[in-house]
Amino acid sequence: MTAPAPSRPPLTPRERARRNKRIEWIWTLIPIVLVMIVAGISTPLLFNLDTGPAGFGSNPNMNVDVTGYQWFWEFHYTDPFGKELTNGTGQVFSNGTLWVPQNAIVWINVTSGDVVHSFNIPQLGVRIDAIPGRINHYWFSIPAGTAVGTQFLAQCTEFCGAGHYDMRAEIVVTPASPLLHPMSI
Repeated sequence: MTAPAPSRPPLTPRERARRNKRIEWIWTLIPIVLVMIVAGISTPLLFNLDTGPAGFGSNPNMNVDVTGYQWFWEFHYTDPFGKELTNGTGQVFSNGTLWVPQNAIVWINVTSGDVVHSFNIPQLGVRIDAIPGRINHYWFSIPAGTAVGTQFLAQCTEFCGAGHYDMRAEIVVTPASPLLHPMSI
């Protein structure tokens, strides 16, 4: 009879890890590559939130100063150079209705006159805080093909007091030309 072959002692966890270096490299490199891909895609998008789309430059079609008060929104219209514009009703400001021309890029400067509010247009993906003493900036555009007269709901999404439930505004799409003209006074 021959003697049985000597058996190897079981591997320790450290020895097993040394033998599986390929697996360790794979589960280390795959997450690093995925994070780099996500960062590469999201970084330009995050910069566009503050500066507008690539073709936007520093000149949007119109600026709107949005001020939240308990319990209404006030909109003041200017062109990119600070000259006052009239809205669809011939006023340089409006309460409760934001008049936006078709195919225009709109830069909004949002603040509050009293307490913290949050200006939200869910259908356009706009949500920005309105904080007293601070101006927050954001941009949006009406989707291509949106008909004149289409209305979008804007609302406050920050509890701001007893009348919060009724702090809404309408965004009304107007023809491109009537809104974008300087105030003639």
